[in-house]
Amino acid sequence: MLLTKQKLAGMMECGRLEPYSNKEEVLKLCRSARALGLGVAYANLSYLSLVGRAIAGSRTRLGIPIAFPFGATSPEMKIAEARQALEEGAVEFDMVMNVQRFKSGEYTYVEDDIRGVVEAVGGNTTKVIIETCFLTKAEIVKAARLVKEAGANYVKTSTGYGTYCARLVDVQLIRENVDIGIKAAGDITDLYTCMAMIRAGATTIGANPEDAETILNEFEAKYGEQVEIQVAQVGER
Repeated sequence: MLLTKQKLAGMMECGRLEPYSNKEEVLKLCRSARALGLGVAYANLSYLSLVGRAIAGSRTRLGIPIAFPFGATSPEMKIAEARQALEEGAVEFDMVMNVQRFKSGEYTYVEDDIRGVVEAVGGNTTKVIIETCFLTKAEIVKAARLVKEAGANYVKTSTGYGTYCARLVDVQLIRENVDIGIKAAGDITDLYTCMAMIRAGATTIGANPEDAETILNEFEAKYGEQVEIQVAQVGER
């Protein structure tokens, strides 16, 4: 795969979702996303329209987390949140899987829960956070397959509120078993880690805007504008 600096920027998705973030920090995220050409800027529902206005006319798309960060709300509440966000201009939806129900073996419930949001947002992009830190290897594969069966576009590793975030072994495990987009999210703070995730099969990178800028600067310093890399395919390690 030919990876350019611009393409890498477009693969990176950032948010300012922490409960202690203030309005100025949210707007700073928007300025960084516009300047760097990041793929998606995420906002909680209360600031979604603000962020939408701040990134309007840029390459950056508007995204929202659904049932963040625990995924434990009802399917009806997730659908309602997704529909409101859709009305306010969101085109990227990162929903959190109901981990409790999944760990209880209620796979039909989980799949239907995901499908409800997928259908509610129409042709827009849906990513499902499976929170890999709480799952066994077998459960990671099972969850990724449920996500694909439910019609979502991506499996996302982490919310950032679990015991750990994206790990290379988890990205590799998903790519070995499921042909689906993978968003590696959290603790990706440098170019080395970012490139390792992409080589392992990650198609999107979740990082905070400060780390995104660092990664893009390191890319330019090391490779210039582009580099050819090998990317794992399904069944490969």
